[in-house]
Formats: sequence, C-alpha cells, structure tokens
Amino acid sequence: MQEKVVFKRLLGEWLRQRRRERNMTLRELGNMADLDDNYIGKIERGEKIPSLYTFYKLSDPLDLNSQFFPPEVKEAMDTELY
Repeated sequence: MQEKVVFKRLLGEWLRQRRRERNMTLRELGNMADLDDNYIGKIERGEKIPSLYTFYKLSDPLDLNSQFFPPEVKEAMDTELY
C-alpha cells in the first residue's frame, strides 16, 4: 500500500511541475485536456491516480506524447477523430 501512496504523490508532483513549466493554470490545462480542473488538482496532490486515458488526454497539453505513447496510437487517434 505504501508503494501506491508514494507513486501517487510523485506522479502528481511531476505532473504539476510539467504544468507549471508551461505557465498553465489548472483551469487552462483542464480546458485544453477536456478534463475537470478539480480532478486534475486531485491528481497533482496525490489523491487520485489518472487512468491511462486521462493520462493520454493530459499528454498533448503537457507535451508527453513522445515520451509515453507510441506514435502509431497518436496518429491513429488523430485520424479517427479528425
């Protein structure tokens, strides 16, 4: 259980740092990712772990695509949706 608590805290801190490096507010990130800013705040505080899909939605505004998702997934999503 301790491992999960530490993971949530560290992931949240890392995501907050990425957001702040881009000078974004929680509201701006929420609008860009089409997510509730209160939920993003809970993730940043280590209260919630984002689903893989939520992480995917955060990936564009926080410039995470090249690090976490295969390019084929991003390209296919763009093709399907746009």
